[in-house]
Amino acid sequence: MKKISLYTLLILLTLTSCHSKPKKADLSEKDSFKIEDQIVDETTYQTLANEKDAQSLKEDVKPLVEASKKTVEVSDRVLFDYDSFSVENDESKNTLEMQVKWLKSNPEIKITIEGHCDERGTREYNIALGEKRANSVKNFFERNGINTDRIQIISFGKEKPASFGGSEESQKKNRRAVIVQM
Repeated sequence: MKKISLYTLLILLTLTSCHSKPKKADLSEKDSFKIEDQIVDETTYQTLANEKDAQSLKEDVKPLVEASKKTVEVSDRVLFDYDSFSVENDESKNTLEMQVKWLKSNPEIKITIEGHCDERGTREYNIALGEKRANSVKNFFERNGINTDRIQIISFGKEKPASFGGSEESQKKNRRAVIVQM
């Protein structure tokens, strides 16, 4: 079956659901014929055929419509341990694997990976650590078949915290790489 864009699908469904039902035609024997005990003319027969095609199309695209109604949450961030740029923990891998699937299904999308740090350390140290974090995510994508021409990286160090405060929970939210669609 051909791939149908969601927009095309909605147009087709709208057109087919607005189509009127055929009516019995009062025609002479010569201009009409019998289908399932109904007398119809050529135009009405074509309408019946089109409605059957439309119904068949509706049945074919029904799973696509249902699938388009489902929302898939793909996290846009990976969290890191203190002073680390490793993406080897299970939670990070799961998040990045979902991102890989999404990127593979949307090959036209380009992304920026932002590296972030908590407030501890110097500005220079955190800029370097943020860059390492962004690069580790980029390398994960590359190992999993994503073309790196689609990926840019940037490090914000500790300049754009996601959470304020000195608690460990707040610090943990700031040690992250964020994937942003360009």
